[in-house]
Amino acid sequence: MNEFEKKMLEFQRKALERLKNSGELEAIERMHKAITPALLKQLAEIKKPVNITPIDLENMRPTDKRIRKAEEILYNFTFQNKNADPDDILKSLETIGSSRVKATTKPPTGMTLNQKNTIRSIQREYARLTKTKTPRRAKNMLVKKHGLKLSTIETYLKTDF
Repeated sequence: MNEFEKKMLEFQRKALERLKNSGELEAIERMHKAITPALLKQLAEIKKPVNITPIDLENMRPTDKRIRKAEEILYNFTFQNKNADPDDILKSLETIGSSRVKATTKPPTGMTLNQKNTIRSIQREYARLTKTKTPRRAKNMLVKKHGLKLSTIETYLKTDF
């Protein structure tokens, strides 16, 4: 045995001695003797209540409402009404799932990342060109290079993020 293992054994001996002196070792041994397979089986049969948060339907978004309704149906099937027909449960879940179908979605607002990157690159290029050229000449060069209108280039240069 090396030095580390010797110290570990000594530490464990001291811990066991402290347990014996405090009387906790006997209490632990009594608990182990008291736990029997019959007791374990009894504990396993005890049904614990399931904690479900209350449903506040007035302050929820429609998707949350559908999720909560589905949770409620599944809870009732699992814990309350075990004799219910699974097909009925599936039909009600299917009804909830298809209860809200949007025909069209809202068009996206604002700029996309690609548009922002394009505008930033034009702003950087303009700043680089103005070091050696006049601002008018730099704008004209950007118009020719990117194929945009002069008013568009000026708008891009005014845009802040």
